[in-house]
Amino acid sequence: MPKSDRLEFLRRVEAVRQLMLSGLAGEEIVRQVASQWPVKERQVQNYLRIAREKILNVSAVERAYQQAEHIALRQLLRRK
Repeated sequence: MPKSDRLEFLRRVEAVRQLMLSGLAGEEIVRQVASQWPVKERQVQNYLRIAREKILNVSAVERAYQQAEHIALRQLLRRK
């Protein structure tokens, strides 16, 4: 089983991320991906781990932005 190149790897991680965001459960993602690509379950678990990290990183940025926006709004209200 040949290794995928970096671009294919990132494409697969993104596909798994989209499946996760669509609400599919981890086991279903593993089954679906393993039947679609010539990979072992362990590699699908790696895709899931990296996709989960990407989701958490985006969430952290959004939380930081929302917190900064909330603080700015409170400061504006206090000035008024």
